Amino acid sequence: MAESLETIKKNIQNWNAVRNKEEALPLLTAGKGFSINAVDFAQWKALNPKQINCYIGFTGNSLEFYLVDDITDATQTYEVGKNLFCKNFVNYYETTLLDRDKVEGDLTPTEADARITTWILCAENWFNLKREKREKLEGNLGEMIQVFTLPFSDLNDLFADKNIETLKATLALKYFEETEVTGYDLELILAKTELSSDELTSKDVLVRETYADMSLPHPPATILHQQFNLLSL
Repeated sequence: MAESLETIKKNIQNWNAVRNKEEALPLLTAGKGFSINAVDFAQWKALNPKQINCYIGFTGNSLEFYLVDDITDATQTYEVGKNLFCKNFVNYYETTLLDRDKVEGDLTPTEADARITTWILCAENWFNLKREKREKLEGNLGEMIQVFTLPFSDLNDLFADKNIETLKATLALKYFEETEVTGYDLELILAKTELSSDELTSKDVLVRETYADMSLPHPPATILHQQFNLLSL
């Protein structure tokens, strides 16, 4: 998927125009997440950024995600396909309740499953609660997300194994207790899955999963336009 910077900014503005409207919910639930590959990571790692900014865009038909490092975003030295990557919102969902042998990371598979399932089952209730907060003028708490921030340290940890080619980023619903974000809100869970081949069945068997969940949604967290420059035309 190769898009111009102008188209990316337009799609981000398209999402901004509908994110607090009723049509936002079916768009957010039409997919499950997207992939981040090792090539993306290598391009960002050369700059040693603090975080990755993940914007939501609306093409007119579906959502897309646009990922760029915070250094590039601040200097606005965007190069699509080199430091700014476009991701399709895909409808994968693999239940990970079976064949777990070893799990690492701060987020357990049980908790990851619970948060993803909560989003799948409770998206409409959460969306309605957001609307009520907007109607009660409860500040940013009622505003729908425009950008996720992902600590680059999470990607560093997950891509430390050179054999890992792809991470999955999946939407989930998390209970936040942050200064700017309190209560349930959207997050992105990053997952690294390692497989090995079973010699008897010739099937891939899950041997290890690692999760990271330190994403932050903006809003409710503060939007600083000098930090998130793709929000500006």
